[in-house]
Amino acid sequence: KIFNNKNSLSLISSIGRTQFNNSYSETLINEISPIISSSFGIAFNHDINAKENTIIKFSQPHRLESGSANISVPQSNNLDGSLNYFNEDVNLSPSGRQFDLSLRYNKNILEDNLLLSFENITTIDQGHISSNETLNTSIVSLNYNF
Repeated sequence: KIFNNKNSLSLISSIGRTQFNNSYSETLINEISPIISSSFGIAFNHDINAKENTIIKFSQPHRLESGSANISVPQSNNLDGSLNYFNEDVNLSPSGRQFDLSLRYNKNILEDNLLLSFENITTIDQGHISSNETLNTSIVSLNYNF
């Protein structure tokens, strides 16, 4: 959505359902229930002037919401060399929900041939794991067009 010549808003989201049909009997993955996944993002862009802008982004990367799998885990082998397996049901739902907040400043310099950017990204529950610490990543970049 473009509000005016200085401000715009972008939204994106996805939701998916994956069905796995295993027609082979000799695989490590025996069954997978339907898997539901999602992601979303929102970004606000503000043009300070013709050479400078700021962007604020908030997003959740692709995440499995629900699903389970039955997996054959190799245990040991017999004297004839054949493997023994233990079948284990695995819950595919993660323990956390990753969110990323990004603040970015861009400035065009040198006749618009050089873009200087400063960005900070704060991430909670990285990898959708609730025990992961909050991360802050700062980035300085130069982009030269030639």
